Amino acid sequence: MADSLVDIAVFGENPVIRRVDRRTVLFVRGDRGDEAYAVRSGAVEVRGAGMAITTLGPGGLFGDMALIDNQPRSASAVALVNTEMVVIDRACFHRLVSESAEFSLLVMRVLAGRLRETDRALMDHIENLPLGARRAS
Repeated sequence: MADSLVDIAVFGENPVIRRVDRRTVLFVRGDRGDEAYAVRSGAVEVRGAGMAITTLGPGGLFGDMALIDNQPRSASAVALVNTEMVVIDRACFHRLVSESAEFSLLVMRVLAGRLRETDRALMDHIENLPLGARRAS
C-alpha cells in the first residue's frame, strides 16, 4: 500500500520529476493549470491575496484544483527552498483518479482538509465580528 500521493504518482508510468531553486514561482493565480504537483523534497508556499495560505512539504499536493474543475489557478505557488516535485499532468491525474481508489481517497482527504481549514478560518472571522454584524444561519 502506498503511503502518499508521491508514492502513487511515481508508481507506474515514467514519472516526471521537476527540480526548482528556491524562490522559483511555479504558477500565478489566474494561470491556466495543466499540471498538479506532489512535493518529494523541499517546501512550497501557496499564496493568495498577498499572503501565505499554506506551506507544503514532502507529500503535499498542489495545483490539483485546476485539473479537477478546469478553472484558472486560484492561488500562486512559490518554492521556499530548493524543491523536487513529481509532475502530474492532466491525463495522468485523470488516469490515477479513475484507476486508483487509493489515489482518489488521498485527493479527497487533501480537499476535505482544505475545506475544513477554510471553514475554521471563516468561523474564526465571524466570531470576531461585532454582534450586530453577524447574521443568524
